[in-house]
Amino acid sequence: GYYIMENLNKRGFSTLLSRFQSPDLSDIERQQLFEKILVDLKRMKLNKIVFSDLHLENVMVNQANELTWIDTGVTYFPWYRAYRLRSKMRNSIERLIHVHGENFFTEQEKKIMRSLNNTEVF
Repeated sequence: GYYIMENLNKRGFSTLLSRFQSPDLSDIERQQLFEKILVDLKRMKLNKIVFSDLHLENVMVNQANELTWIDTGVTYFPWYRAYRLRSKMRNSIERLIHVHGENFFTEQEKKIMRSLNNTEVF
């Protein structure tokens, strides 16, 4: 298949991975961006969807630190498939952690991300 979308680079967006790897990124800015990821993931979960191709090259950020999620591959889970939502969410978060290497996220960040799966939405 094909995937067509706007070229976000022309609008000043770059990957969140490149922003996290930037030597100019302060600890405060990293924390703010991490919190934005959490807010978006919680919102997705509350709407019973999971971003299955979750990694930081599929999240774009501009100079105002606004996030745009691309190549989403989201899956919607109705109430009777709550067990699948939790399983898929856990797999998605673990994939994010492992794609970027065990030392990319702090232990506290990993703990917080994994805790997203413990909240009930149904």
